[in-house]
Amino acid sequence: MERQGRVFFLILWLLFSPISFFSQKSVKVDSLNFLLKIGKQDTNRVIRLCLLCHEYRIQGDFQKGLIYSQQALQLASELNFDRGRADAYSSIANIYYSQNNYPEALENHRAALQMKEAISDKRGMAATYHNIGAVYEKLGNYTKALESYSVSLALDDTIGDLNNSIKTHNNMGIIYEKQGDYEKAISNYSVALEQTESFIKTKIGPSSNAYMNLGNVYYHQGNLQMALEKQQASLKYEKDLNNKPGIADSYNNIGVIYERLHHYSKALSNHQSALEIRIEISDKQGIAGSDNNIAIIYRKQERFADALSLLYSALAIWEDLGDKHNICACYINLGLIQTQLNKMNDAERYFSKALQLSKELGSKNLMIGSYRGLTTMSNLMAGSKGVSSKKREAYLLKSLEYYRLSVVASDSLAKKYPN
Repeated sequence: MERQGRVFFLILWLLFSPISFFSQKSVKVDSLNFLLKIGKQDTNRVIRLCLLCHEYRIQGDFQKGLIYSQQALQLASELNFDRGRADAYSSIANIYYSQNNYPEALENHRAALQMKEAISDKRGMAATYHNIGAVYEKLGNYTKALESYSVSLALDDTIGDLNNSIKTHNNMGIIYEKQGDYEKAISNYSVALEQTESFIKTKIGPSSNAYMNLGNVYYHQGNLQMALEKQQASLKYEKDLNNKPGIADSYNNIGVIYERLHHYSKALSNHQSALEIRIEISDKQGIAGSDNNIAIIYRKQERFADALSLLYSALAIWEDLGDKHNICACYINLGLIQTQLNKMNDAERYFSKALQLSKELGSKNLMIGSYRGLTTMSNLMAGSKGVSSKKREAYLLKSLEYYRLSVVASDSLAKKYPN
């Protein structure tokens, strides 16, 4: 992410995907269905139902996934199979998460956590605390997200779960970066990098998650070529697994990197590929992210009408989901376009709304973006034709004040993250 200039935070969506409790290897749906037909109503059936839920979820068929996970929960309850009940609750929660239904995801993750605590499943508890943190992040409650991630890390240290620890440190780094605490962000990214390199060396072979995590850390460290290489490797693994949400996320991440490299045609191609899959699997959050990322490129290409159309679409989704961080960033992007179109009243309205929301969120980065937008807009208004000397003076004073406030906010970040 750029710390200066661009005001929208291009999110690597895959980082917030829920952790699956099952193997990364794809299990054939038809084989599992065959085993269900010939199998008994026992604990093995519960496990197979949860595996089917996982398979349908990664294929983007959330309705079937939900049906199988609910069947698993019912049977596990009848059998008093607590581990099966825990995994069924987790499967249901992951489906709801994929559907952007965060309240239901949170409720089912909490139910899973209760069961895993009852059977002293520390690995499952660590993964569930991570998933709860991911839900809170989506809800914009960073304090609770960090609390959940911290508990997850403490459990990871106890059981030596590097894979979960890598993801958790990455997610914590992203939250700290959103909050403008770069010292803690870099600290978490650095730990994730060290752990990922260790994870790859100690395992039989690297996984999609390992490549994705490594690519994310390189991205945040500014090593874009290495980030691109790792994300492309992650895409290959996701395709081998036929994991549609993961494929879309990999395309998105590659598009983000190409945009940073100013390879706009390649960036657009990858974002379009991500968008097509997200539409296919009805991933509202992902659709909004793709629309926004494509709009950023269109703005740079001065395709303002296309950019505005996509931003309005993304904004409607984020407002429906209650995603305040991305709503605020979208306001700033809309303000930038209106400024370029010389529609200053609209620009001021969006920047002002962004400033108010950024203060509510406590996001220094978004505050700086809002102040800079207002500074530019006020300067342009002061220099526009037909403005009286009195109004020109008022606009210049506003511009100076907004600039001063942006410097104050930037200085507070510089103290947290010295050069």
